[in-house]
Amino acid sequence: MTMNRRSFLKTMGWGGVAMGWPSWLTGCAHAPVRPDGAPEPRPVEALLRDGARTMWCAPHPDDECFSGTLLARSSIYYRNPTFFLILTHGDGGQCCLPEGCEPDLATIRGREMAAVAERYRVELRHEHFFNAPLPVESFPLRHQIYEKWCAQGDPQGLVVAEIRRFKPDLIVTFHPDFGATGHPEHQLAARLVTTGARLAADPAFQVDGGGGPGPAAAGGGRVGPEEPSR
Repeated sequence: MTMNRRSFLKTMGWGGVAMGWPSWLTGCAHAPVRPDGAPEPRPVEALLRDGARTMWCAPHPDDECFSGTLLARSSIYYRNPTFFLILTHGDGGQCCLPEGCEPDLATIRGREMAAVAERYRVELRHEHFFNAPLPVESFPLRHQIYEKWCAQGDPQGLVVAEIRRFKPDLIVTFHPDFGATGHPEHQLAARLVTTGARLAADPAFQVDGGGGPGPAAAGGGRVGPEEPSR
């Protein structure tokens, strides 16, 4: 059976999200430190209440739906500085609009993502890395997707550069092994950002450019309001 986007989400996505949404959050916060140097865990709500600068990193427009309530609580309820880093325009997906997707799916999904960012009141950087086309059975392996991304730019350097620039207290992403639905790009984005959080704290790690296909190549780049002060 050839699986399209909707059937893929029905069979894999919702059960995984309902079963364990806290397990695919990655905290990167100014938490108290234990005697052994490990950070003392704090509830996410406490971080948000204290004004945590919140960063969401995902591969696709619409992935914010997986953590929408948490992100809205940060950006809308608490008005914390919040930043979305989205790595692809989802052009390998499925057009679900009855009127069609003109001029192309990437443009439509880019406009939708910009509208979402405006409603969430967040800063957005939206890149144009390769998005594996449907059907699901044709997806390249995770390492093959990473090779394609590296051929287009420096995805790891990009993530590190954005973490250093935005200085988040809380990073939200997918589980690096399961990716909520098993999508290899969910897993890959999560691995880039969890690795990036460690590299960003290492002054010995130098970023040379740290970019993707970006604005010059394909209309990507940063949009959104000026960051509010803490």
